[in-house]
Amino acid sequence: VPPGITELIVHPGSGDPGCRRFYSDGFEHGSDLEILQHPDLSQSLSALQIKLRGFRQLARRPLPAPLPA
Repeated sequence: VPPGITELIVHPGSGDPGCRRFYSDGFEHGSDLEILQHPDLSQSLSALQIKLRGFRQLARRPLPAPLPA
């Protein structure tokens, strides 16, 4: 992963009928939840010095300079 901000989009969910009804895209949201809860994920992110942030935290941060075209 290059230095800077990288967006990873996940849609975790329990896979219950209410969740399936809300998200009718056929995507397996339970898989995202399992991955996010896996103990190896936290260890891997830490080893790579990757920090998870939410939108609110990013909004308070100055934007990085754009990459050259």
